[in-house]
Amino acid sequence: MDNVISELLKERDALRARIRDHERKAYEMRQTLKSLDATLIHLGHTGPGFEDPAKRKLTDGLFYSGELPRMLMRVLRANPDGLTLRKMTEQVCAEKGWELDDARFYGAVSSKVSRNLDKYKKRGLVELYDGAWRLSAANTQPNPG
Repeated sequence: MDNVISELLKERDALRARIRDHERKAYEMRQTLKSLDATLIHLGHTGPGFEDPAKRKLTDGLFYSGELPRMLMRVLRANPDGLTLRKMTEQVCAEKGWELDDARFYGAVSSKVSRNLDKYKKRGLVELYDGAWRLSAANTQPNPG
């Protein structure tokens, strides 16, 4: 029995060594691919699958830390009957002074607003009722004192 166990352990160690070797090779190949892609992009190739890895998301850096959640709560407090996602996005953009003529930009901001509202919904701070976001009933109670 000990002989079988020792043979199985040897086989296991050999497999682990092979896996480590393959993982190292895969890592090296990924690094080479990144380098090739960066070179192609630098040379101006912009075909399918060649997006600039350094390109920032459309909405990166638009809001200060915690600014968007505070804006959303302020907008919801000012509209107790609730607002649709579209209206909330429009109000956020208006407050920041942004034009809504670029559909990609509007979609990116709308997505960011939606993700924040979903986080608040999970925490029980807001609710979605008949397509309108509003403060949850527990969150609309006046603060004592």
